[in-house]
Amino acid sequence: MSSTLPSRAKGASADSSARSTKKSAKSISAQSDSQVVPARFTPIPFPAHTGLTIDQASTGDHMVIHQLLLGVNGRPSQPEFQAQVDYPLYEPTDRLVARRGKQVVGHILVAKSTANCLAEILPIATFHDLCVLPEFKGKGIEAALMNAAEIHARQDGAIFALMRTGNPAPLMRAGWAAYGRYSYARARARDVLSHLAMLRDNREETVLPVVNAQASKCTGTTVRLWRHIEEEALIRLYDHLHCHLGLSIRNDAHWRWLISTAGHDRIYIAINGTDKPDLDGQLDAIVGYAVVKDDRIIEIVSAPNQEEEVISALVGRACSDAIERGSDNLQVEAPIGSHVHSLLTDADGTHSVHEVEEGQVNLAKLFEPFKYLQRIKPFLHQRAVFADAHCDLGFIIGEDKLRITTTDNSIALSSDKMGRNYLQCNSRHFVQMLLGHIDIAEAVAANRITASTNVAVKQATVLFPQMSIWRSAWDEIIR
Repeated sequence: MSSTLPSRAKGASADSSARSTKKSAKSISAQSDSQVVPARFTPIPFPAHTGLTIDQASTGDHMVIHQLLLGVNGRPSQPEFQAQVDYPLYEPTDRLVARRGKQVVGHILVAKSTANCLAEILPIATFHDLCVLPEFKGKGIEAALMNAAEIHARQDGAIFALMRTGNPAPLMRAGWAAYGRYSYARARARDVLSHLAMLRDNREETVLPVVNAQASKCTGTTVRLWRHIEEEALIRLYDHLHCHLGLSIRNDAHWRWLISTAGHDRIYIAINGTDKPDLDGQLDAIVGYAVVKDDRIIEIVSAPNQEEEVISALVGRACSDAIERGSDNLQVEAPIGSHVHSLLTDADGTHSVHEVEEGQVNLAKLFEPFKYLQRIKPFLHQRAVFADAHCDLGFIIGEDKLRITTTDNSIALSSDKMGRNYLQCNSRHFVQMLLGHIDIAEAVAANRITASTNVAVKQATVLFPQMSIWRSAWDEIIR
């Protein structure tokens, strides 16, 4: 562990310390941006005989970097690379390059953003486009770039970093842990429309979307392509998703960036009632939207308590348009528990939830786990109070020790000696526990975590339950 605990941390009332999760994305992002003051990155030299160094890139390096990425990774395309450059928080110095003399032989991009982490909005970094010229493989350049990226991210104030990779083993040995699961449903478009037709017959409130129709209607719900003047409604609906762990926080600039890039083909909106020509009350009547790329719905959102009807209408319209384009396949990516998964599986489709997709796995590295615990401490106290549990739980992580103690009015973290109830695990499983990635009881049963008592397992499950971790594919598709 990279940080140490004070001998005793004073308890703090959850009522006075908990931060509201209802702040607007705009104000939260503005606060986060203003608090982060990046430090100057110090070039990292290799042994003198190699002639290699790692330093920050400049605007003048963009063309060379793009050619390097295309030659080694086969991507990003020119529009995708330009979208990276246009990202609101992007700076050329977020790209770190390995050079031999003036030649760029390696690269990694450290993208800044903010994400929802329980009751906290935290700055994070996402690593993209790690590559090294084949003739320079095996010289430790990839590991050095990753180390430099971590230094850069921490200097920019990131609490943790995320990365998608097809080679997780060396990163896991360096303290990275699997984080989040791919969650998507697949079905034939015609099967989905047939299923919606059956629902229509069984429930008069649902009307089948008709192929080639200008709009799909579902008992007072109209679906059509969105208009730019309706951006405010999309923002309002997205902000209802704040309960999902890992969710990217979008301010106005982020939204404009998403909408202007090639990360989507079209956006549908669902309107409560008919599509009126005037705008009076029209934005408030928008109750859902779906973002489509090729044959994938990469983001689908509905207003609270209207999910079944709105999701059915949006998916029906997407299926109708897919058939019109000559396709009969649909994939929908959404958080675990979304109604869309049951809708597609009921239509003879499949729902997949797994850590690895096409050889790629999402990893996270929590730079300072104890500091992260301090940030989410009020939320942990809320969990204990809600469960009517007084927790006295210890953790042994390698040579480090942690103790969490809760009462009705307070929560404290300390490095006191362990009590009777404690868990013992390695740092990777500890991070996965903190981030809600694992089921603690299952991990104990599989001997990945050792528990001193059954009470320790119950208390740990109260404080760190397994959660649905979700990051929209729309944010990631061109990054």
